[in-house]
Amino acid sequence: MRKWFVLLIALALALAVTASGAAERAQLTPASLVSGDFQYTLGEDGTATLTGWNQDADVDELDIPSQLDGHPVTGIGENVFSYRPDLTRVTIPQGVVRIGEYAFTGCEALANVTLPEGLVSIESNAFSGCEELTGLTIPSSVESIGDYAFSGCEELTAVTLPAGLTAMGVNPFAYCSNLTEIVVAADHPTLAVAGGALYSKADSRLVCFPSGSRQREYQIPGDIAIIGESAFAGCETLLAVTIPESVETIGENAFYGCQGLVGLSIPPRVTAIPDGAFYGCEGLTGMTIPPSVVSIGAYAFGECEGLTGVVIPQSVTSIGEKAFTGCEKLTGITLPQGIPAIPDHLFDGCEALIAVTIPAGVTSIGTYAFSDCETLTAVTIPEGVESIADYAFQGCERLTAATIPASVVSMGEGVFEDCDPDFHMVAPEGSYAAEYAMENGIPWGEEGW
Repeated sequence: MRKWFVLLIALALALAVTASGAAERAQLTPASLVSGDFQYTLGEDGTATLTGWNQDADVDELDIPSQLDGHPVTGIGENVFSYRPDLTRVTIPQGVVRIGEYAFTGCEALANVTLPEGLVSIESNAFSGCEELTGLTIPSSVESIGDYAFSGCEELTAVTLPAGLTAMGVNPFAYCSNLTEIVVAADHPTLAVAGGALYSKADSRLVCFPSGSRQREYQIPGDIAIIGESAFAGCETLLAVTIPESVETIGENAFYGCQGLVGLSIPPRVTAIPDGAFYGCEGLTGMTIPPSVVSIGAYAFGECEGLTGVVIPQSVTSIGEKAFTGCEKLTGITLPQGIPAIPDHLFDGCEALIAVTIPAGVTSIGTYAFSDCETLTAVTIPEGVESIADYAFQGCERLTAATIPASVVSMGEGVFEDCDPDFHMVAPEGSYAAEYAMENGIPWGEEGW
């Protein structure tokens, strides 16, 4: 399932929270009713919204009833049919206007869904992970499609969006690995397609570049301001993207899993590189971050296995955890002076990292921050650092020396576990670091060792 499994893990966690909340609400709702295999609630207008389906129902083809106990069915609630491995076909009746969040998520065998004319809203993750879903017809009545509504529908090859669609969430078709064509009318009031990619006119946002596209290069139009969340996620064959200077915002996971991406420049109006922006872009070898950027999010360049160097400007004052984790070929990096901490797992698994300079303003070094940096030979902790967390340098096999200042007053478990057999610490006599060394059987001495 490629890197889609990462999304499913996050989805499962979100689903657990959502399902728990939904069950709790159902118990508190006096209108909760049962009809055959279905649970439902009644609205003030007497219409029914499905809230549950018999877990033991042995059904692979399902025709959802248009009425329950004489009440018209107008909605399908959250999680109602989620993770039903046997479902292969579902017909949703006329009268249903809303399909709730995660309603059919994880129905891996679901290949055919009939959506009724009159349907208005398809909410977030409604059909995410329906891997076998093929022929999808979205009715002309649909006005909104939520975040990741059809994400991970790996057999989808084409989709046509209706003229009445006015609200589009985060890439509804992310990780649809065979999707090659998105069709909208040329005169569509809110959406457009350019070069195969889907755009939202309202906010000048690139919503989706089809994951199944075989294009090797793509140039984003010059009037686009936002590259949306997960817009290029999973586009494994894309080699180069040209981003115009009009772009001000890059969304989370925007280029997640673009394994072949080798060429990309960040324009000068961008102020943040968000969480997961380039995660898993294995082909990237270098990246120059412009001085407009002030923050780098968690996992931003994680698992960029080919990355050998990154230029981080002094304007950056915040770097998230695991931002460079798993960058196996990263040999050296200069961190900006304005960051207050080295976050957890920042360089975890950067096997080729030979040297790193920790800025003077840093006060803490996080858990596993430099874990498994196998070629790191020496490190100097600057005055001002107060704490070094658990396993910060664990597994640095060639690390022979660490200089620890008197300002350090806290060190966690196994900070230097599994380092070079000749590893020693340099610390002032009477300092916390010296006591730590003695308590943990680590050779140490004062400066000049």
